Amino acid sequence: MEPLSERVICGFRVREFKTLDSTSSYLKRLAKTDGRHKDAAIALSQTAGRGRSGRSFFSPESGLYLSVLLKKGLEAETAGLITPAAAVAVAEALEETGSPRAGIKWVNDIYIGGKKVCGILTETGASQALDWAVIGIGVNIKAPEGGFPKEIAERAGAAFSNPDGTTRERLLENVLKNLDKRLSQLKTREFVPIYRERSILLGKSVLLRSQGGETPAEVVDIDGGCRLVVRVGGALRTVCSGEVSVIL
Repeated sequence: MEPLSERVICGFRVREFKTLDSTSSYLKRLAKTDGRHKDAAIALSQTAGRGRSGRSFFSPESGLYLSVLLKKGLEAETAGLITPAAAVAVAEALEETGSPRAGIKWVNDIYIGGKKVCGILTETGASQALDWAVIGIGVNIKAPEGGFPKEIAERAGAAFSNPDGTTRERLLENVLKNLDKRLSQLKTREFVPIYRERSILLGKSVLLRSQGGETPAEVVDIDGGCRLVVRVGGALRTVCSGEVSVIL
């Protein structure tokens, strides 16, 4: 499929499409052929957008659907920090574009006013080393016509109450600018205090979800590796992966 346009923004080669199955799927295919470091793809809509654990990601023509390909400077020991760095970049970009305060729900969701407005998914490919990473970012710029589907209506929200014709492009530029900055800090971890400060889970009672079931816990901290530190019973536990929901 031919892109509608191609341009360079903050060092990223951005190809824009009317519709893709998934911007991340497009870049993953590109990563294995002629894709280059800092390739990016955006689409007005997606027919097979993906979230965590293989879930579908609702992608109507009311959002920003962006993925970026990284092929340089990747190290296995900092791979787990890519999503938190991207979350900080997106939260900052949303506010720079005019949204209200943006918080981060560990590990990959952006919330505004108690509603999820953005999901981030990082996928990697490796042979003997980490060969590439694709970061997928989906932002609900405004509520879709007819509203969100009922299965997500209670938790999904829009980042902007009155976006205009320039909002999407300004947000794209701000996200890419901040991604360039925050991804350069994977080794120094300068973004980690900001990630922690923006957390909407610190001090909250939560349910940890895994294949083994649900475990009640209290969120105590986010450590230097952006792992969740929780208290289960009287013991502290560090959580590296999984899903968390707040106990209301």
